[in-house]
Amino acid sequence: IFLDPAHPGVRRRIADIARELVRGYPRLAGIHLDFIRYPYALPISPGSRFSPRLDFGYGRESIARFAAETGRKAPRAGAKVSAADHRAWDDWRREQVTRTVSAVRSAIRDVQPDAVLSAAVLPWAERAYLIAFQDWRSWLRKGMLDKVLVMVYSRDTALAAHMMRAALAARPALPESLVHDQAPVVIGLGAWLFGGNPVPLWAQWRAAERARADGVALFSYDQMVDRPRLWHRPIP
Repeated sequence: IFLDPAHPGVRRRIADIARELVRGYPRLAGIHLDFIRYPYALPISPGSRFSPRLDFGYGRESIARFAAETGRKAPRAGAKVSAADHRAWDDWRREQVTRTVSAVRSAIRDVQPDAVLSAAVLPWAERAYLIAFQDWRSWLRKGMLDKVLVMVYSRDTALAAHMMRAALAARPALPESLVHDQAPVVIGLGAWLFGGNPVPLWAQWRAAERARADGVALFSYDQMVDRPRLWHRPIP
């Protein structure tokens, strides 16, 4: 189930929840945003022009706001629209996700200036931008996020290493202070995939270190808590 980030009520609600958390729990280190994107179809297709695609986010209020702000028609099923309309629609929806991140950032910093804001992101930045409308490179460059946790969830160690390298390649565009001081690109590994045999998980962790990731996170605690083998990484 997704809430449409283009709906102002959704954006306010998410920001209000984040504000309430940092106000009610002063020792909370920060807020992590999961699914901060639009859903996408498999097989993956770039943008609303191509099939298959998900008809998500075509609510009446979102379509009306898009028309009012751009003067264009949203590409609803059966509608005759131009390629420029498709591009404008995708750009507009990408901006709605960005505005949601910005709203959360403002909400938590108003209460706790040192609160960290992070987000779970797709490993290929171009794919995230074109398909999920998740412009995480820009979020980092502009300081809207303190860090991203890249979702490298695969049993295939070679594929996982490739995803890591793709994500970490975004770092050169970041300000030098972000790269060295705030550990902006953390590799998230799917620990739940290796409950019976964590050896490949440790191999992926070592691959992240060799790729000079800013950190490693294991997903997720609730799926690890009753699996003691996942809590004892051998020293390389």
